Amino acid sequence: MKTKIEEVRDLKYQCENDKKLVQYCLGKKQLEDGSFVRDSKNDKHGFRFSTTQHHSSKPIYLDAYYGYFGDSNVSMFNNEFYIECMVEAINKILPQLREETEKIMERECNKALLEAKEEAEEILKTIKELELN
Repeated sequence: MKTKIEEVRDLKYQCENDKKLVQYCLGKKQLEDGSFVRDSKNDKHGFRFSTTQHHSSKPIYLDAYYGYFGDSNVSMFNNEFYIECMVEAINKILPQLREETEKIMERECNKALLEAKEEAEEILKTIKELELN
């Protein structure tokens, strides 16, 4: 079982690595100073939602359904035209979604860090209690 500190270390690495990989998917490369610029050698890149599955696709599910009390039937809303338009709308605001995703990742990292700090403080307290007199 991992300690909270190990979990934070892994989460922090994943967060930073994910941000970097998104930049690669946007056709950029990382400079020595950590900034990203357009990479002319990166000729195959993409970062968008699609209605078709590609080799790198990850599923995101839209649960859209409704039902009424007293009736066990459920009606599903999965209109292809609507989904195609939604994909276009999502892609239109994708930069903002990416920024918000990174904020959430950082928030989760900080939350895990606080938990690790609490765990470490508890361990130090226990060690102090067990010290020989």
